[in-house]
Amino acid sequence: MAEGLTFSDDEQLLCDLREGGETGCNALARLYRQNLALLHSSLMRLDSTLTQHDREDLAQQVFVEFWRNRNAFRGECSAAHYLVRIAANLLSKHHRSESRRLHLEAERPTVSILDDEVDMQRCETSELVHFALEQLPRAQREAVQLVFLQDKTIAEAAGMVGCSYNALQKRLCDGKRLIVNKLQNQ
Repeated sequence: MAEGLTFSDDEQLLCDLREGGETGCNALARLYRQNLALLHSSLMRLDSTLTQHDREDLAQQVFVEFWRNRNAFRGECSAAHYLVRIAANLLSKHHRSESRRLHLEAERPTVSILDDEVDMQRCETSELVHFALEQLPRAQREAVQLVFLQDKTIAEAAGMVGCSYNALQKRLCDGKRLIVNKLQNQ
C-alpha cells in the first residue's frame, strides 16, 4: 500500500473511532491527512471529468460519510479501501441525481409569457394575503397561522394558545372573514 493506513494502523484507528469524542476526532483527522491524496487520485480515476473543486467537495463528503457511519467500518479491509468505496458510491449517487435532473429539465415544458403572468399574479396574491394576515388582531392571526400555515389541528392550536376548541374555531372564522374582506377591497 503506497499511502494511507496499514492494517495494523486500522486496528488502532478502529478503536479510536469507536471511542468517539476527541480521540475519535483525532483519528478522523489522521485518516484525512494520510488518505486525502489517495482519495483525490482515486476520484480522478473514477471520473476524469471531475474538476479539482468537485474532487475536493466529494472528498469532504467521503470523510463526513465515514464519520457518520464509523461504526459500520469493521476493519475487514483497509480504511483507505473503505474510503475509496464510499467515494465510488457517492460519485455513483451524484451521477444518478444529475441524470435525473437533466431528464426532468428536458421534460419541462417551455415557459410562456402567460405562465410568467400567472406566477406574478400568484406572487401578488400571496403578498396580499400575508399583508391582510398581518392586519388581523393577534388572537385571530395566531389561529390562522397555526391552523393554515403550520398545519396544526384546531385542537392542537387551541392547546398551544390556551383557549377552548370553540374559541379557536371562532377566531379562525373571524380571521378568514376579515382576510377575504381585505382581499376583496384591494
